[in-house]
Amino acid sequence: MTGTTTGTTTGTSAGTESGAGTGAGTGTYLYGVARGLDLAALGGARGVAGAPVRGVAAGGLTALVSTVALAEYGEAALRANLEDLAWLEATARAHHDVVDLAAHAAPTAPVRIATIYRDDARVAEVLAAQGDRFTDILDLISGRSEWGVKAYAAPEVMRGDAPTDAPTDPGGGLAPRAEPLTGP
Repeated sequence: MTGTTTGTTTGTSAGTESGAGTGAGTGTYLYGVARGLDLAALGGARGVAGAPVRGVAAGGLTALVSTVALAEYGEAALRANLEDLAWLEATARAHHDVVDLAAHAAPTAPVRIATIYRDDARVAEVLAAQGDRFTDILDLISGRSEWGVKAYAAPEVMRGDAPTDAPTDPGGGLAPRAEPLTGP
């Protein structure tokens, strides 16, 4: 992965901002904040509920947002939907995919899942008010990468049933094996 991400929060997570939902029954879902992002890099990306992703710019930063129906993303609906594992998985994956796509193009700070604002103007206000905070985070992560690592161990090692002749020194188990490991 060549992009960068880190966690931060603004607004209200797992709910809507006070006053959200006034108007046409929609809110603005915030995925994260990027600096120096060319929106063309998003290539027509779709986010939560299949909504198109767009940018809201203020103070040299770009908020990645989508318009969502408050019937699904409003405060009461979120209480129920966050208990629905299939809905939660689909929403979390879409949220992650948007942040990951942006992070491959520019430093990006994600916000918590289900951060909803009343409208794009409110998102721009938050960017202006918290721009220094986001800038500090983006400065911290610029030029860095996020990596995921998986480790595998034989069940007997995890249970503590490893042979007594197993290496105990650091790195001792990294020597080439004469026999291949076998699967379960």
